[in-house]
Amino acid sequence: MDRSWASIVEDGYYLRESRSTALIKMTTPLIFVTGATGFIGSQVVATTLRAGYRVRLSIRRAEQEATLRELHPGYGDKIETCIIPDISQRESFKDAFQGVDYVFHLASPIPGGGNDFKQDYVEPAVRGTEAILYAALEFAQIKKVIVMSSVLALAPVTALLTKDISIKGEYHKR
Repeated sequence: MDRSWASIVEDGYYLRESRSTALIKMTTPLIFVTGATGFIGSQVVATTLRAGYRVRLSIRRAEQEATLRELHPGYGDKIETCIIPDISQRESFKDAFQGVDYVFHLASPIPGGGNDFKQDYVEPAVRGTEAILYAALEFAQIKKVIVMSSVLALAPVTALLTKDISIKGEYHKR
């Protein structure tokens, strides 16, 4: 069994590799993924599909669907997409989280958005993560939400160590 970074889900710790391709759709867990077009996200999607799970991928634009399907040939019936242009809006997930068992939040603001690090990267990343966590609270069937670090981890530490940045909320309580 592969116990890599993407092996987090099913039994609470590890994604079990499945050799069976004849899984019934109704009983196969559905995993929602943001950031599926990124480097780490595409690897998580590939590992998840190989393990036999179904995925619902959040995309910003409809054109991204064809690219994602090309990246993962042979999994047509196991890949769904939903267009969510702005993940910072909690209501964006009202339909997207229907039937979802697990959430991998891997998306972050796209580099090149501006020169104000806090305003252009930190705040949108925090708002997006909060929106996903609060939205997930509204769906009892969601068993886990996995949040992975982003491009913000590469920022100079001094950019993040100011008294102006605070993360508020009670999304961690269920």
